[in-house]
Amino acid sequence: MQKSNNTGSSETIRETNLERFCLQHYIAHGTPMHRPKPDIGFLEWFIGFFEAEGSFTTWSDHNTERRRFCIDITQKDPQLMYKIRTKLGFGRVTTFSKKDHTGLFAKYYVEDRKNLERLIYLFDGQFVTKHKQMQFQAWLAKLNQQRLDCDRPVYKISAAQTNQASFQTAWLAGFLEGDGGFWVSSKSFLYTKKTGEQSFRLKMKFYVTQEYPDILNQIRDCLGYLKPKKLHRLTNGHTSKLYYRFETGKLEDHLKLDSYLKTYQFLGNRSITLKRWSRLLNYRIYDYPVTTKSTQKIRRLIMATKNQSTLACRGQSKF
Repeated sequence: MQKSNNTGSSETIRETNLERFCLQHYIAHGTPMHRPKPDIGFLEWFIGFFEAEGSFTTWSDHNTERRRFCIDITQKDPQLMYKIRTKLGFGRVTTFSKKDHTGLFAKYYVEDRKNLERLIYLFDGQFVTKHKQMQFQAWLAKLNQQRLDCDRPVYKISAAQTNQASFQTAWLAGFLEGDGGFWVSSKSFLYTKKTGEQSFRLKMKFYVTQEYPDILNQIRDCLGYLKPKKLHRLTNGHTSKLYYRFETGKLEDHLKLDSYLKTYQFLGNRSITLKRWSRLLNYRIYDYPVTTKSTQKIRRLIMATKNQSTLACRGQSKF
């Protein structure tokens, strides 16, 4: 039976996850009364997904001359935003369309004091990426300054934890659902031998592009690289800013990722993309006969994967 962060995990795994992500503080002080038994696997997934897609925002309220604070995620996947609200047991979701007619977007957000406090308990010291931890600390410092100005107690900022990406928790699944790339070439997937016999030969890649290299090195370590793998440098095609990219076309790496992501699953529309990508891996493992029907099937599967990837993202390129 496959384990899923939708349904929770065994007690042994729960204990390990609690120890690694120190979620006792949230469970004791942040869990809503109507959610007394939080799904640990989901919380790990959510922290990872937020690190990839979430934002800490603040702005001035011109009516009160005070700052407003918000934690939010915007996605082109309304059902996923509603699922997050339901699983956490708090927050709001609003849907909207952009002027460029790129489809329906949804934003999960929290801006009231009590529920912001819940997420502070969940996030403080738990982030894996250094830049998200720094964003959180800078945002929380502004919130604490306003609380001091109003003679209210401040939230203590914990020292950064040493959490790492691994195949033993759902954190990486959440992060990859936001920022992972699963690519298949739609060209030249047939190989003709000297004898004239044909076979399928798919070109597939897994990749992650980030502004900072720390998490990419951790993903590399998860895959068991004994020597550092060189990271690519590239732009997003819109600016000259350089980003870091880890990518691999090795079947061994893809099978490790496939196994992990069948244990800790994606929760939104991108799960459809991933399942199709996983099905295409079989064409690299097994020697399927090449027929007109099988060729059409694989071509449709590749194109459906690309179309679903477009629908699942926020309208911004994962480059």
